[in-house]
Amino acid sequence: MRLGSTLIHLIIIFLFYGCKKEKGVYKKYFKETLTVCSSGKPSTLDPHFQDDSQSYRVLINIYDTLVSFNPNMSLIPDIAINWEMDQDLLWRFTITNDKFFHNGKRVEAKDVVYSFLRAKNSPNSDISSYLSLVDTIWSEGKTVFIKFIKPIASFMNRLPLIFVAPAGNSFTDELIPPVGSGPFKFVKFTDEGIRLQKINPTNFSFIDIKSVPNNDQRGEMLLSGECDIADKISYSNVYKNIVENINISIKKQMGLITFMMVVDTTQPPFNEVKVRKAVNYLLDREELVEKFVSGFGIPLGQIAPPTVFGHIPEIDPPSKDLEKTKLLLKEAGYNEPIKIRLKSSKTLSLLNYLIAEQLAPFFDVESEIVSWQTLYNQISKGTVGNHISGWLFSSADISDFLESLVHTKDGRYGDLNSSGYSNKKLDSLIELSSTILDIRTRKKVLADIVYTLTDELPYIPLFVRVETVGIRKPFDVILYPNGVVKLETLTIKEK
Repeated sequence: MRLGSTLIHLIIIFLFYGCKKEKGVYKKYFKETLTVCSSGKPSTLDPHFQDDSQSYRVLINIYDTLVSFNPNMSLIPDIAINWEMDQDLLWRFTITNDKFFHNGKRVEAKDVVYSFLRAKNSPNSDISSYLSLVDTIWSEGKTVFIKFIKPIASFMNRLPLIFVAPAGNSFTDELIPPVGSGPFKFVKFTDEGIRLQKINPTNFSFIDIKSVPNNDQRGEMLLSGECDIADKISYSNVYKNIVENINISIKKQMGLITFMMVVDTTQPPFNEVKVRKAVNYLLDREELVEKFVSGFGIPLGQIAPPTVFGHIPEIDPPSKDLEKTKLLLKEAGYNEPIKIRLKSSKTLSLLNYLIAEQLAPFFDVESEIVSWQTLYNQISKGTVGNHISGWLFSSADISDFLESLVHTKDGRYGDLNSSGYSNKKLDSLIELSSTILDIRTRKKVLADIVYTLTDELPYIPLFVRVETVGIRKPFDVILYPNGVVKLETLTIKEK
């Protein structure tokens, strides 16, 4: 009797305290709305009318893709549960039966076909170059077929960049509000940004994504608790305070973004390659890394960082050399300080000013700071001139950069070539490299391209950033090399 009474008492204690703990953990860690402070603002929420990192980082939470990247940038199933290359020119994908759009409709093969045709053929698409070698796309039941004009080496790595939307919508009108099948549903635009709703809420229900381009303000908002997550925290002057704050954890990841000085090769002084080389020898990349990203970066002498296929380990960044600079400018016919205008977004304003200081006294630099939206629009139209920019190697392959920024603009390639650079021999090599399936042969062709770019410098590489994100405890998140925080990876980090 005493034993039975004791057991009953223990069970009651266990149930009481066990339930209390579970309930307590939930209450302690549940937050109705989490706030993400982003360094930039999406150019659009249309899944295909964008090719900028800020738009992608929002849309990746709303939409699904045929295949996705895991945190190591390896491919994993998403809408497609399996795939195979039937021939060199034909791929087939089997579509899952378990995905639903936020309007309740099941994701079907026809939606994939529609999305790919829209991305390829819409006059407003910014990602048409990813599908430039696609001949036809069709579906049969749960299978999608994609046939190519030529083999395309980096095709599978481009698939995580092409979002799938419901069929039947316009090819030319913006798909606003966005309707995807991802883990978050678009709710509304707010005064400061965008609100998303988690489809299966656990420790939170909503995400507010705010645009906070001022680096210091973003860091201070993270410290004060106004932000639960903030990106690019190494840019902030309060970074040391963030590191010392016991309520904030920091994620770091070698990145895929190359920062570069883009020059207008069609106009003086940068139509002269010797002037571009003079700038290359004037820059102190170590100082730029230290002062702009608190040491979270690696100086580059080539456009592709070590994390990207096409990087050549033997190419080191040049050391600052004033004598070479003087000689090159003299040979180019310049003896007086050269006046140039250099644009950048607000987020990169400090980098702009640092470069202006480094180029003096050989260059008289007028720094022009504009919004990211303004800069992106001017890049798209080819009217931006000399500017500081970053390129996200979204596919972890150099081909996207070569086809979009290096190739001569001709309607199929060079859609974002804002430097005006044109090299017909290089154009042929770029087109050839994208069709070579043998890795060793492709590496050799890409090496020829990279060495030429390093010599002619239409894009002057600066450094690759180590991605950083700060997150307030007890939440934890996975940071991808492309700087993406997939909000579905948000979890509670137990002590």
